[in-house]
Amino acid sequence: MLRLIAAFAAESRISSVHPFQKAALFLLPVVILGFSKESAVPAAYALAATLIMHIYFRSPLFLVVKLAAGMLIFSLLTSLAMLYDFGAPFVAVLILKSVAGMLSILLFSLHTPMDDLLCSLSRSGLLRDMCDIAKSTLRFLVLIEDELQMMTLAAKSRSGFGSFKRKISTTGKIAGLLFINTMERWKDIKCATDSRCYRGVIPYSPKNFEHSKAIMLTALAYNAVLLAMLIY
Repeated sequence: MLRLIAAFAAESRISSVHPFQKAALFLLPVVILGFSKESAVPAAYALAATLIMHIYFRSPLFLVVKLAAGMLIFSLLTSLAMLYDFGAPFVAVLILKSVAGMLSILLFSLHTPMDDLLCSLSRSGLLRDMCDIAKSTLRFLVLIEDELQMMTLAAKSRSGFGSFKRKISTTGKIAGLLFINTMERWKDIKCATDSRCYRGVIPYSPKNFEHSKAIMLTALAYNAVLLAMLIY
């Protein structure tokens, strides 16, 4: 999944646009939406706008639908406990906000290469170390995902998920082995970085980003309307 998202981000039609502009369009509404309370109008507006942008920027719809369905099911299950205390209208607004926020973050991830974002943030001395940690963590997560896929396929080929009891047992074994292999893989990564004279700083290739007036104006209009809905 991580490799797929990274590949789509690299081939996006707006991949060369400055990451901060895309953050203003895709991520800032999530922050603003967090201040909405009982009204469902801002969440519905954000959800509709996000879906339109997914279609306009040609996001892979099969991936959008898959993750949106997963987020919807997760929101429904985790909101059941609040249904009695806060009522159905509050839970409905919470679910709308969750799905809209997830789709906005997915929109940013599908059209912004993480290297571009980290390169932009690393220009600040205060964020340099954090960006290096994030870049190393991202590479490590890709390796863990590959390891998990291989273990899952191996378990399926041996009928490890045949029954409910087997599913629980196999999942526990995969989780334990994945944790052990993660620790072992970290030793290999450290050895590889030391052998390449890693000095604790990851270099970033300089890149000239495009500044899109259309995206900036759209971000201003989108966020202004969302703020107006919250105020009035």
